[in-house]
Amino acid sequence: MRQSLTHFFRGYLWIRMSGCAPERFFNLCRFHRIEIWDIRCGDQCHDFLVSFPDYRGIRPVVRKSRMHCKIMGKYGFPFFLYRNRKRKLFAAGVVLFFLTLGCMSRFIWDVTILDNRFVTDDTLLYYLSDQNIGYGVKKKLVDCEQLEENIRLDFPDIIWVSARISGNRLIIQVKENSLPEETIPQEEEAADLIADCDGVITEMIVRQGKAQVKAGDTVTEGQILVSGAIPITDDLGETVSWQYVCADADITILTVREITKTMQKLISIRSNTGKIRRGIGIKAGPLSFVWMIPKNEDSLWKTFRETRQVTLFGDFYLPIWVSTIRSEEYQIYERPRTKSEWETETLRFAQETQQNFAQKGVVIIQNDVKILDSQTGCELRGTFVSEEPAGKRQRLEPSQMDRERSELTEETTQPDERNGNNH
Repeated sequence: MRQSLTHFFRGYLWIRMSGCAPERFFNLCRFHRIEIWDIRCGDQCHDFLVSFPDYRGIRPVVRKSRMHCKIMGKYGFPFFLYRNRKRKLFAAGVVLFFLTLGCMSRFIWDVTILDNRFVTDDTLLYYLSDQNIGYGVKKKLVDCEQLEENIRLDFPDIIWVSARISGNRLIIQVKENSLPEETIPQEEEAADLIADCDGVITEMIVRQGKAQVKAGDTVTEGQILVSGAIPITDDLGETVSWQYVCADADITILTVREITKTMQKLISIRSNTGKIRRGIGIKAGPLSFVWMIPKNEDSLWKTFRETRQVTLFGDFYLPIWVSTIRSEEYQIYERPRTKSEWETETLRFAQETQQNFAQKGVVIIQNDVKILDSQTGCELRGTFVSEEPAGKRQRLEPSQMDRERSELTEETTQPDERNGNNH
């Protein structure tokens, strides 16, 4: 490729040679280091290519080897300029083209963000626009070191950032903190653990609090499972005070859940007719142009568009976007669902429900999905027997704790009053 460009800019000639000693001619060219290539041998002549500067050195070789050479064609940049020497507007257009490229190379026409996962591209692009950095900004106005410092300060999740300009492209590479933030433990308030659904307790391990039920008991929603009020008794078993804690336990409950999903009996089918329309779109800055084959207004079309930014080479981007457009005509009609489609929907409903439960730590032991007819359509009703973690905290109100303290005080003061009367 490099050699072809060198030949083009230096210019080269197509030579047809005839004579009786072609071998001597080629040997003399090699001896004088004259470069010839693309040699083609015929019955009476030989064709080859030689560069324009080497053609002057080939004349003594032709005379010495008693050969005859004829120029069949002239190619390359020097001859192109010579043929178009009178076309001043063309020359001005070429100069203007390169001047325009030189001017555009001083601006940023593409922003690329790499290795970001949590902070989205839109968020960073919006932040850059607030910093007056983006498409069409002069490269000399972008301070990469200051930009790196600002991003680290304004985005705590980004622990490392690199900003650099390559060609007319701004490349920002970031590294985000993948470790979760340390949570500061808060003082837990006194609370009970209550059942959040009806079911049967299958397993129960209490870490803090006083258990109110045991494995095998049937509980209802809202029932206290572990109390946060722990009585403190004396040697006789009488309650002398209360200790209030935040109840904590691992409780597993066997419960039955019913989930329904309404579906239409008829489904809409989109069918392609086979008609295709193609077009192109060009956008340059605020200007845009779209050319496409006309369509029938009474028909439905779905359109696919693929847009690419024009690049000359490497990281040299231009503020021009070219789109290829493809539209396909389709029709919509309705039909009842088939038996196999209902079976597929039933299986999908059961699998999606199990996946949703699995994300919450719920294990499905048994499931049963039925299809029921309704006025609006059909209803998928699923009965799921699940084994899941149970228990949610319910804060102990201060009034409740005060009432328990007052009841305890009355119980402890009544014996003292009886003792006083005996005296």
